Parts: sequence; structure tokens; C-alpha cells
Amino acid sequence: MVAAAGGEGVIRAALKSGKKAITGGPGNPPVVVDETADIAKAAKDIIDGESYDNNVLCIAEKEVFVVESVADRLIAEMQKNHAYLIKSQEVADLTNVTIKDGEPNGQLIGKNPSVILKDIGIEVGDDVCTVIFEAPPEHPLVMIEQLMPVLPIVRVKDFEEAVKWAVKAEHRDCHTAILHSNDINRITEYARAMQMTALVVNAPSYSCMDPQSKTLVYAHTLTGPTGEGFCTPRHFTRQERIMLGGAFHFV
Repeated sequence: MVAAAGGEGVIRAALKSGKKAITGGPGNPPVVVDETADIAKAAKDIIDGESYDNNVLCIAEKEVFVVESVADRLIAEMQKNHAYLIKSQEVADLTNVTIKDGEPNGQLIGKNPSVILKDIGIEVGDDVCTVIFEAPPEHPLVMIEQLMPVLPIVRVKDFEEAVKWAVKAEHRDCHTAILHSNDINRITEYARAMQMTALVVNAPSYSCMDPQSKTLVYAHTLTGPTGEGFCTPRHFTRQERIMLGGAFHFV
């Protein structure tokens, strides 16, 4: 059996190998933040998860849909957690260097924010862990899995609009989604709408892995088109995980 991750070329080769293949698939994990969330904690959790390993993990937060009434607070709290906010022309410049011909610029995947920002004439220190900016929902950095520490933030009027755009941004890949809310009915609604292999609530994205596991990297490479989801060498069966920060974590 072949287990493979690392890009479309590697995955295609594995699927054509003639053997059973378990491969990593695409993921563009959306984050929804509603007005009931602990905004300070949500901001820290999002930045912690999104910036881990410069966002190369497929489970990492890739775009944020936040209810308008708490958007300014969320952005301010993110800045307290070493996120660098860019605006207007800087956003256009960032888009031009990170997206080439509709695809992520491979030269910048996994690079530090300081390296990416230098390409648009902004000098920052290595204490900056991610670049944040506001964007419309159709923006390419919202809709494309870019694997860089750049995080688009989309304002929405309410929770229902946030869920609608989260579903569109995730492209029904059934990979990973994150929610920050203290409304159990909304948590349930989000889980049903997204139908993810991994759903994380009120915690960083990497909380979806079993905290006791010693095979985390191997386990999360196996989500994707072949359907196994979270697997380990012990069982090779598909699992779904739901993680609610500070509360339950069940498989």
C-alpha cells in the first residue's frame, strides 16, 4: 500500500501505482467567528493555528468569515498576537506576488511573513507570525488553498452568511473547518452544513489531532480523496473528529 502527500503530482503518481493508495487531498479550511465567541481567545487560537509551520499544514486556518459586529475587535486582537495588518494597495500587491496564473506562488509557500512582505516593499521583523488583511469573499486568497502565512478576513452580516461562504470556500472537500462560537445550536448547524472530516470549535486547528497520539503528522496526511480521513498504521479506517476547546473531543 502507498500512503502519499505533498502535492498533486505525488498524489497522481500514487493513485496510478497499481496499489492501494491513501493520499492527502486538497483542503481550504474556513474559520467562522460569530458574535457569541470569546473574541480575544478566538484571535489567539486562529493566529496560533494559522501560523504554525507557516501555514503549510492542510488543516490550518486559511480564511476567516467574521460577523460584522465583532470584526474590528477580532482584527485588533489578532494584531496583539503578532499579526501584521495590511490595507488597500498593499493587499493588491500581496495578491499579485502570492498568486500566479490562478495558483499559489510556489516560491513563497511556507516562507516567513517577513520574506513575503519584503516582496511588496514592507520590512518587518521575524516576530511577525502572519499577515492579515480584509478581503471580499470571492478574493483568490479566500478561495485558493495558498499554504502561506497570509490570512484573508471577510466581514459578513450574520452567522448564516458566514456559513454560506464557508461552504463555498471549502469547495465541499470535506476536509477541515473551524468555528468560534458559544452557541451550541450554531455549532450543530455548522457541523451539519460543513460535513467535515475534522471540525474544531473554540480551539486552534491543530487541536483536531489526538493530543495523546505520537503519529500526528502521519495521521493528518491521510485525509483526502480516497476517503480514509484520520488514519493511523494501527487501523486504517476512516474516522471523524469533533473538537470543542475546553469541552469535548470525540471520534
